[in-house]
Amino acid sequence: MTVIAVHEFKVAAHCVVAEYAGGLAVFDTRINEFYMLNEVGHLVWSALEAGKSIDSIVDEIIEEYDADAAQVRTDVIVVIEDMKRNGLLERA
Repeated sequence: MTVIAVHEFKVAAHCVVAEYAGGLAVFDTRINEFYMLNEVGHLVWSALEAGKSIDSIVDEIIEEYDADAAQVRTDVIVVIEDMKRNGLLERA
């Protein structure tokens, strides 16, 4: 797994978002594709927009869902990597 420095990335300017019941729809205007984020994905997205660290994101999820810290950290990193791979994040 890649080490991520979240401060090196920001939400891509070509993404438009809209909330829906239980999540967030992200529209990539470059390729005309939607990505649907669930409630936790929405939390990660919002935290990235706010410039929060991975530790802060993990803490928020643990507090909200009473989940295992190691598993949450792994899941958050996977979500961020997916966002990067799909072009939803760009270099800050």
